[in-house]
Amino acid sequence: MSSKHSRKPLSEKFTNKPSKRPKVIAATDSDRCVGPEGFEPLEHTASEHSAQAVPPPDIELTPIVFFSLFWIPAILEPIVKATNIYAEQRRSASNRQKGIRSWKPLTVSKLQKFLSISIFRGINRLPSLLSQWKYGRSMLPKGGIGLLRYMQISKRYLHISIPSSGNQLPKLPRKDWWKKLEPLSSYFQHRFQELYLPSTNVAVDEMMVNFTGRSIHTIRLPGKPIPVGYKVLAICDSSYTLNWLFTSRVDSIACLEKYPNLSPTGSAVLQLCHTLNPEKRHVVYIDNAFSTVRLFRELQKMYVGAVGTTRINSAELPDLLKDKTMTVWNSLTGCIATTSKARSRECQSEGDVLCLRWEDNNIV
Repeated sequence: MSSKHSRKPLSEKFTNKPSKRPKVIAATDSDRCVGPEGFEPLEHTASEHSAQAVPPPDIELTPIVFFSLFWIPAILEPIVKATNIYAEQRRSASNRQKGIRSWKPLTVSKLQKFLSISIFRGINRLPSLLSQWKYGRSMLPKGGIGLLRYMQISKRYLHISIPSSGNQLPKLPRKDWWKKLEPLSSYFQHRFQELYLPSTNVAVDEMMVNFTGRSIHTIRLPGKPIPVGYKVLAICDSSYTLNWLFTSRVDSIACLEKYPNLSPTGSAVLQLCHTLNPEKRHVVYIDNAFSTVRLFRELQKMYVGAVGTTRINSAELPDLLKDKTMTVWNSLTGCIATTSKARSRECQSEGDVLCLRWEDNNIV
């Protein structure tokens, strides 16, 4: 091979090649942070606290006891009643003539077995429902229910709320679609908060509930782990959900208390944060779908700290941080977001919000 086509050593090949990324500038906080002088953060009179479970006294938390703390018979009985009513409504005389399998009224014990098999299937996954009974029957809980009975409950008749019947119960308005999950949803919200005390740091974010059936309320988010389903706004701590709000593609957020000067998503965050104990100090973490200076000020009035990324066109974000021109990689700039009205340091009706701009491969 001639020297014309010989390869150069890697050390020579990249010696004089300019770097695409600016050099990392080592700097102290005072050099890198510009502007937030005089910022007074929210004072915490209490130290950070850890999460704490609050089980009933004098009980041993075995798995079945833990499960029974939430799924009590008092909440299973309405589901059994609603399912039996809905099954009788669907099984008209014409359906019986077609040879559809007879329906035996559901009981609380049978519903408990149905729930146990559903949980078991979620842990020990097989390719299909049929294969669970065909190949994994020996692994199913003893004294359970058959495949046809399970399919009857799960795919045809299971109902949470009492269904409408003719003129006896009027149909729900479209905006009240979420009431089909009552009273189960409200009960779980109360029970989840009753048995758990969250830690200092909590988060508010979107959750997707997988659903591939027909509904005008589902949302499509391509590229997400669950691309199609119901979107729920929830406040969580260490994978534990404390409270939630249902959302709809056509009817916005259910049961939303609209706060002045806040968007619907900002109002939802404020409403969910009312779940927290005001006697404790909390910091809520949110992403740019929710973060605004106005929301942070409202949270500060509740003595709830907040941290989150925000969009460059967010309301009341300082103009100093809105410049899209990249300067020095890994540099940090900050300033205090103030209202248009001048205010003295003694007047703290509008809290200070510290806004920071960090330059990585993009502006954060």
